[in-house]
Order: sequence, then structure tokens, then C-alpha cells
Amino acid sequence: MNIGGRLKKAILLKNKSLKDFSKTSEIPYITLQQYLAGKREPAASVLTKINIHSNISIDWLLTGRGTMYNDVPIPKVKEKTVNEIDEHLKTLRPAQREEIFGRTLEMVRMNEMEEKLERLLKERDDKENGIEN
Repeated sequence: MNIGGRLKKAILLKNKSLKDFSKTSEIPYITLQQYLAGKREPAASVLTKINIHSNISIDWLLTGRGTMYNDVPIPKVKEKTVNEIDEHLKTLRPAQREEIFGRTLEMVRMNEMEEKLERLLKERDDKENGIEN
């Protein structure tokens, strides 16, 4: 997969339209389309914009190695934190708790979809490159 293919994958996983991504990353829409089509490759300044505005790893865009997004440290949840969250949840109205639960389920489904898309794209790439699993 080339830079354009990886960029397209990252945009799809963020659930953004090309126009939205173009606006937020400050890249002209036509130029973005050319990157995705493989007609042009982004300059270093454009890669920097993409990284700053969408947290997509420049290393991953260029090589396909590493993680798609910049590593963001995730704090370890301690038992005290879990208890604090539980106490806060108890103070919310039922509708608010349901909304939080619904959003949590959305996040779980999104993670599952991202993993499935990763697998499918890898399978497609392997097939295109003649690699049998």
C-alpha cells in the first residue's frame, strides 16, 4: 500500500469525509484527492499538517510500519479511579448513565470495526502481493 492508500485508510477509520479532512488538515480538497489517487505524494510540510491535525503517524504514512496514530500515553486505571468513576455514575440520572453506557458500546464496536478493517486490508494487500496465509 502506498502513502495515498494509507492516508485513505486513516481518513476512513476516523469516519471523516474528504471535505472535512481537507478543512481540518488545511490541505486543498483537490490536492488531497490527488494524494489518495496516487497522482501526487505529500511534501514534508503536508505530512506535518496531517500529523498535527489528525494525529496520524508520519512514519506509518511513509512506511506502513508502526502504529497508525501517534502513541498517546494511556494512564493506567487504578482501583481507586474505578471506584471514583462508580461513585460519579451513581450521582447521575438514569438517562445520563444510559448515554454513557451507549457511548461506551459505540467505542467497543468502533474498535472491533477498526480491527476487522485492518485484517481485511492486510488480507487484500497480501493477496495483491501473492502472499498466501
